[in-house]
Amino acid sequence: GYYVRKGISEQMLVFLEGGGWCYDQSCSPTDEGTLADCQRRSYKNLGSSKSWEKILPEHKLTGMLSADPKANPVFHNWTLVYVPYCDGTSF
Repeated sequence: GYYVRKGISEQMLVFLEGGGWCYDQSCSPTDEGTLADCQRRSYKNLGSSKSWEKILPEHKLTGMLSADPKANPVFHNWTLVYVPYCDGTSF
């Protein structure tokens, strides 16, 4: 999933939110434990976009993602493509 906020500038900011991959958090990690962690994540927002809000509230976009020119003087009027982390891998 992703969110788009249209800007008035011809510029575009694509933000790929980083995350952490699935892994077995036990002292003796196993493949089975890692797969179990991925399966648990698949039911929540870190593993699926199914529960995401249809429209992301602007107050959740802060810093360089903000549309407020005082908080974000460089990118506030750019078109924003925000790709939240949700797949159990890292990029």
